[in-house]
Amino acid sequence: MAYGLQSLAKANAKINRPMSGRTALLSLLLASLICAGSCYPNRSRELVSDVQTPGALAGFVAIARQNQPIDLDALAAELGTSQAHWGSVVATYARNQQRPLWFDAGFPRRQIQGLNAAVQDLRADGLDPRHYDGQQVAKIALRSATHAIAWTDEEIAIADVQLTLAALKLVRDLQMGAATPDKADRLWAHNDAIDYGALIYLSARAEQVAPVLRSLEPQHPQYRRLRDTLARYRVLADTQKWPAVAEDAHVKPGQSGPQIPGVRERLLASGHLAHSNGSELLDDELIAAIQIFQREHGLSDDGVPGKDTLSAMNISIAERVRQLEINLERWRWLPEDLGDTHVLVNVPTYQLSAVENRRLVLQMRVVAGSARTPTPIFHSAMQSVVFSPYWNIPRSILRGEIRPGLAKDPGYLERKNMEVLRNGQAVDLAEVDFSDPSVRVRQRPGAANSLGYVKFLFPNDFHVYLHDTPADALFDRMARNLSHGCVRLEKPVELARWVLRNQPEWTDEKIQSAMDSGREKHVRLDKTIPIYIVYQTVWIADDGMVLFAKDVYGHDLRQTQVYAKHFTSAAPESASTVNL
Repeated sequence: MAYGLQSLAKANAKINRPMSGRTALLSLLLASLICAGSCYPNRSRELVSDVQTPGALAGFVAIARQNQPIDLDALAAELGTSQAHWGSVVATYARNQQRPLWFDAGFPRRQIQGLNAAVQDLRADGLDPRHYDGQQVAKIALRSATHAIAWTDEEIAIADVQLTLAALKLVRDLQMGAATPDKADRLWAHNDAIDYGALIYLSARAEQVAPVLRSLEPQHPQYRRLRDTLARYRVLADTQKWPAVAEDAHVKPGQSGPQIPGVRERLLASGHLAHSNGSELLDDELIAAIQIFQREHGLSDDGVPGKDTLSAMNISIAERVRQLEINLERWRWLPEDLGDTHVLVNVPTYQLSAVENRRLVLQMRVVAGSARTPTPIFHSAMQSVVFSPYWNIPRSILRGEIRPGLAKDPGYLERKNMEVLRNGQAVDLAEVDFSDPSVRVRQRPGAANSLGYVKFLFPNDFHVYLHDTPADALFDRMARNLSHGCVRLEKPVELARWVLRNQPEWTDEKIQSAMDSGREKHVRLDKTIPIYIVYQTVWIADDGMVLFAKDVYGHDLRQTQVYAKHFTSAAPESASTVNL
């Protein structure tokens, strides 16, 4: 006999949501499983009847060996689960007529072992298994492996729901992130709605549980590389300690200093030096090792142990572990699949990547916003290209740069090829009051235009876009956080050719002519291109080099605190546990 079915009937028995390609595939697999019926026939085994059932649970669940429904209403209060998670639990069991997912005819399914392995493996993702009732899942899995121990009806119901809760939390956090971005970072995250119930139902019947549960994890190659790197750094944290170095060294190549032996020991510990002779001389061997370290940390590779280099050496292995964890979390905030074709700009490494058919087809250096005027982190879709653009100067720059320039030099606007407009009409400088909101200044197209010869537009609330620049020398710098927030491109012509590649009328000659025309020309893309501006301070190169970039905007520091708080205050193991 089933209990609590009235409330279950009111729940989400069927969820209709937009589906990604991966979700659609899961739905097809789910449909095939439903048609095929149960994976396991009813089995009979000799049961041991002396397992004690907690008295407080007696009568809570009515479930027979014929897989009759679980009374979810009675279990809700006992398990103390959040309303958000419980709604997903109800929807999941509605797919199976409220019957157990992880047990069949009174016996545990072998999929429990796969779920347990997936939960314990979450540490490799920077997630804490305790947040997913990892200890209780492990206990259930251990007892399930001991076939001589029988399960009572009450134990089956409690254990089944606990396993389902763990699986729901797992897939939800792999797909959306464990720490919900706060208001300041709300635009960092974007994920499609997913029918988690269908995924859990499928995983409980899958030949291999973990691949199904992990199907919604980020698919970008960086995620897997970060997981592997985190594993290595955790081993380092358990077995090594990097010695601290004095940060006051002022030694040039060929010179000696008392701080140099400490630098040698630090680089020896991290594997950048094969041996250390204790010398105080900054010799060629040490310079080469320092240069490798500098390149791995986004620093100027001059081989000199300067302030930034020594400061990076004093970041502990534990801090690097936390940095890897928060970078993994940021990938989970993004859609699990960025799409076959997209543009990705990573601010801390000052790099743009264009991907087509899942292949990297174009890469370039960029200049991003300064710490005072940071480039915002968000995603959008590129819609148009503008050749020979005007630069409509933001009012903040008008106040901070243009007006002070005019105060010093009345010919400032003419020298910068700028003009003043009121209500869109050009007017004489002497006739305007810059406090009038209808007055603005723009720079005419041309070689000196701050946007260069082309810009790329995508909708956003920040008035941010990608653009060319006449200041090409800035791309030779390692630290390129120098703009007012927009992203300057090293290879704007190549990007223009790529985004217009499917519009054959835009030949290379026509693109170049539009750039040189001096007349602003807007070109709408036939098909928009997803663009993601991200903040990944750890990037793994194809050759395996780990780049730890500087936290130029302080997002690592702030978000690591939020992330740590989420897990140190993780929910305790469920109050109701199976008596094992």
